Amino acid sequence: MDDFASDSPDSSTGTISAITAELCHDVNSVKIQHQLIYSEMENNHEPVKLQIDCGATVCILPKRYLGNLKIRPEIINLQMWNKTSVRSLGKCKVHVKNLATNKKFKVDFVIVDKDLTPLLSGSAAQAMGLITVNYDNFKVVNTVSSGNHYYVQQFSDALKDTPGILPGKKVHLTIEDGVIPVARCARTLPEARKDAVKAELQRLVDEEIIVPIDEPTDWVSQMSVAEKKSGIRIYIDPRPLNEVLKCEHY
Repeated sequence: MDDFASDSPDSSTGTISAITAELCHDVNSVKIQHQLIYSEMENNHEPVKLQIDCGATVCILPKRYLGNLKIRPEIINLQMWNKTSVRSLGKCKVHVKNLATNKKFKVDFVIVDKDLTPLLSGSAAQAMGLITVNYDNFKVVNTVSSGNHYYVQQFSDALKDTPGILPGKKVHLTIEDGVIPVARCARTLPEARKDAVKAELQRLVDEEIIVPIDEPTDWVSQMSVAEKKSGIRIYIDPRPLNEVLKCEHY
């Protein structure tokens, strides 16, 4: 028998011109435990098991873990994985400690009255160094969506959760000569909003965004309160002061 296949159309055999081998990784052969991932943290000197959920956009904590911590009333409806909806009680910043590294973190949890599983969102888990997303290894899609962490990672200094401090000297406002200071009276606040406003003011104090004043002051601006989807928003109305401010020219 001849060692070569015939090129004749009547032949039942063919000629192989080349063989190409490509390396293909079988992900099914990698031995990974298919189970939920938890991280044990210390909260109020008690251990709490937090599930890391990369699909969650908020951190969730049942009320029973708070102890004496106060809840900031906010209107938040949680959409669960099974399409059910849960109304939250508000938010609370909780100090937790990683029992493996002894690092401490301040996490803004959404508080629920139901006995749900405590959750850490994907962004919180990344910020705490629990997980790492290798963005260089895949093409990121929907980069303009608010839930994507590409820009958050790229501009972490500008897009951090906690407010920062502007560099330089303290700002000094200069008013025109001979102006009589204006102390405006407080606006009437609806009774239903008082607790939420007090909680928001306390949060601003805790974040060192505002400082309580317990002594007489010449200028007093009125406080204005607006209700947003994310909760209470507090403004001031400094129009009388703005009218007499000297402009600085550079």
